[in-house]
Amino acid sequence: MANVSFSKALIDRAVGKSVPVDEMEVVLASMAVPMESCENEVVTVDVTANRPDLLSGSAIAQYYAKYVGKDAGLSEYEVKKSQYVVRLSPSVKVVRPFTACAVVTGMAFDEDLIKQLIQLQEKLHVTVCRKRAKAAIGVYPMERIAWPITYEARKPIDIRFRPSDARGEMPAKLILEQNLTGKEYAHLLKDALVYPVFVDGKGAVLSMPPIINSFDTGRVTSATKDVFVECSGFDFVFLNRLLSVIVTFL
Repeated sequence: MANVSFSKALIDRAVGKSVPVDEMEVVLASMAVPMESCENEVVTVDVTANRPDLLSGSAIAQYYAKYVGKDAGLSEYEVKKSQYVVRLSPSVKVVRPFTACAVVTGMAFDEDLIKQLIQLQEKLHVTVCRKRAKAAIGVYPMERIAWPITYEARKPIDIRFRPSDARGEMPAKLILEQNLTGKEYAHLLKDALVYPVFVDGKGAVLSMPPIINSFDTGRVTSATKDVFVECSGFDFVFLNRLLSVIVTFL
């Protein structure tokens, strides 16, 4: 089970009316996403491990609308090839061998959507990604990165960037030893001779999966319109399914 919290307004907008809380509680229970609470217009529900597609408020609201017959049928999303290239270096085979990537354009981010995106990543990491041991996710603002992207492995001494929650640049070893997030997930790179990194066309580090994103290239804001999404790990089929969940949310 995973708790997911979101604004009640998402469901209200999805069905086109203000839904009474007691009515919403009954419907959510029928949908197998029972409501834990609704306080200050924030709904918290329980989502089972077999429904990673419902680990965001937007997905639950869309499902709710379909469940009550407001928006019947399957949603369709246009997917097509693009000119963007992600280069996969053979060096990652020894540490984290696969990645699945996509670009999503035409977004309209606001504070609520950014919070939902962060929550979705966190819930996926904790559940189906097995606390990042099986897979890790990164989402990046296109306006801050240069193409092509390279996914490669480097010796720790050759990796240096500013983590998303730090004030300045740090070498990779120091990130694992002193950074709060780095220390939490350091065991995932224990004994590794090289660490995986996503690097853009200008040499800027996007992230060091499965540890942390870069402050400079890995922060989506309300000004972001297009995003680059990557999933890295050990099972390419699983990574593609994970990518589909994130892209569908976006």
